[in-house]
Amino acid sequence: MLTKTDTLLVSGGAKGITAECVIRLAQAYQSNFILMGRSQLAASEPNWAHGVPNTDLKKAAMQAMLAKGEKPNPRQIQKEEGRVLSQREIMSTLQRVKEAGGTAVYVSADAGDAGAVKEAVDTAVAQTGPITGLIHGAGALADKFIQDKTADDFDFVYGVKIDGLHNMLAVVPPGQLKTLILFSSAAGFFGNPGQTDYALANDILNKTAQLVKQYHPDCKAVAVDWGPWDGGMVTPQLKKLFAERGVAIIPLDEGTELLARELHPSLHGTAQIVVGGELAPSDTAVGTTLKTHQISRVLRLEENPFIHSHTIGEHGVIPATAVMAWMANAAEQLYPGFTFARAVDYRTLKGIVFDETLADSYTLTLEETAKREEAITFKGMLSSTAVNQTLPRYHYSGTITIMRPVPPAPMHTFEFPAVPYAKEWDILADGTLFHGPLFAGVQKIVRLDDNGLLLECLSPNVTEQQQGQFPLQSFNLFAADVQWQGMAIWARYAYDSAGLPAKVATAESYRPIPFDTRYYISLDVLSSSPKHVTANITIHDEAGTIYLRFLSAEVTLSQGLNELFAQGASLHYNVTV
Repeated sequence: MLTKTDTLLVSGGAKGITAECVIRLAQAYQSNFILMGRSQLAASEPNWAHGVPNTDLKKAAMQAMLAKGEKPNPRQIQKEEGRVLSQREIMSTLQRVKEAGGTAVYVSADAGDAGAVKEAVDTAVAQTGPITGLIHGAGALADKFIQDKTADDFDFVYGVKIDGLHNMLAVVPPGQLKTLILFSSAAGFFGNPGQTDYALANDILNKTAQLVKQYHPDCKAVAVDWGPWDGGMVTPQLKKLFAERGVAIIPLDEGTELLARELHPSLHGTAQIVVGGELAPSDTAVGTTLKTHQISRVLRLEENPFIHSHTIGEHGVIPATAVMAWMANAAEQLYPGFTFARAVDYRTLKGIVFDETLADSYTLTLEETAKREEAITFKGMLSSTAVNQTLPRYHYSGTITIMRPVPPAPMHTFEFPAVPYAKEWDILADGTLFHGPLFAGVQKIVRLDDNGLLLECLSPNVTEQQQGQFPLQSFNLFAADVQWQGMAIWARYAYDSAGLPAKVATAESYRPIPFDTRYYISLDVLSSSPKHVTANITIHDEAGTIYLRFLSAEVTLSQGLNELFAQGASLHYNVTV
């Protein structure tokens, strides 16, 4: 809890919304505040501004310039007016904090300048005493769509938030803090068009609060993901836009009161709270114009740790389900509020291997072929062009559909056998499966016969860092890959042959498959030969409610792959083959 003896260092705290929050905290807790901002605080106003109301400052500044024989221009006048308005706002904040029962001193320093921050804080601490808390309220915007952003735009927005916090924590390390309040944004939680850099920086604040809470449990650490306030960066034009979108504006008194309550000792809050809703609501009209989207990606093994668990022979291979996930994720991101529901005629044309054939870049093309308010369909194609090639290589294709909402999950009819499969068969040691720990979902073969199989499965948890460039959204590529493992098990049982995914007539996704949750895979063979196996594969829970199913999924068999599968398995499980 804040007390009269606590001193908080506040970035961006002498003006705007952060200042209003400080004043409310002073009323509630009578603490001490070091308000840090970039504006210089002069000893007094220029003579021309003495006694002049804010509304008349422009006119007075122009008259002062004319009296000196200068020829003023609008930019100079605005600059002089801004200096005085800034001075007055800072002085007003200091006075209001005092009237609220707290104390405040102002120091001038750019939060992004480590030396300036240290010098300013050292000076202030001599007056206030040791710092026990931080409030990082500074922020900056450079809103542009990502294709229009420059490196300078990114550095400016990111630097104020992240470099500023780093410099403050260098002066006052987390172990010294009782309180850490980070002013994040709803953009860091929901995202917002034109604010890629701002959203990224704010989400780092969110993660920082969680880490501080984890490693310094005695510190009250919280990132507040504010929506738009009635003031601050929200101009009248933005306020009108938010009203048209149906986005709620945070009233000044309610927002500041919420923050004061969040710090009350009776509230054992989380490290992150969201105040407000989505900045770009998900129920916006999708329109009728059909568009084509292209997303290029450089694939690097070091950025995708999960590939080490998907090695055939000596080389990592992108799972077919990872590319389906890429298509699904991209479509969902293009149209927030929609969820991946179906893929039709999904084909592996040429797999992606992390060897000398790896292309410099891969391009996903999503061509809209049908669009209505409840469903959007895309023709998807993943391709690449090597430096020494003129024609593209095509890797995966399929038609995918996203919907809002996805239809309710149907039921799958199955039976547990009276006598479970009991053969002693180590499907890992003999190379039936080549998959490493992150794909090791098969727990037990419950049934295996000429008609198909039933597997009991439990996918291990895969961290965000391990997911790399294929972060999970609604489609769990790891659990989906276990479906193909069911095909590999049956192919080895029936033909003593390894198999690789070739195509899926239809994939239907009804609900996300969570990690660390037991599920079952039912495989029903439709047709088979020494060269091909086609089957319906369904992931469902113990009651039969479906998560995901592949209809008419086909694998291509080759006994020549047996040795490569065994090599991959030996890398993961250290077995002798």
